[in-house]
Amino acid sequence: MRLDKSFRVILNTPIFPKMTVERVTDRSVRFGAQDESQLRIFIIKSSSSDCNNLCKELQSRIQIIERQQVSTPSNINTSTNSSNTSVSSDVGALDDSSPKRNSPNGQRKRSHSKSDSDTSEKTNDLSKKSK
Repeated sequence: MRLDKSFRVILNTPIFPKMTVERVTDRSVRFGAQDESQLRIFIIKSSSSDCNNLCKELQSRIQIIERQQVSTPSNINTSTNSSNTSVSSDVGALDDSSPKRNSPNGQRKRSHSKSDSDTSEKTNDLSKKSK
């Protein structure tokens, strides 16, 4: 999925049935996704209209995938069904491990990646410096 007028990939993960997608605030969307073979919770912050569009698109794609699973006979490929059930059980475990809204210690650590603007000008790596 890509934003209009932007060349950045904002979502590079498989979309699966029972994937959780919710609007946390007016300007953020929270969803569970796979990162390096682990399920994690991500929050994307953007403008209200972009968050609205992202949430609608994700939910419509999840519904399409769920309809395809229902219409596909279960006896054609049993290995596919077993892998889908394992993903679904992992999603349930992910929801159980997420902090509760009313809990005072429900804060999560945020991971920050170094962007081009974080690179110091004293380094000799020309690929990281802005042009």
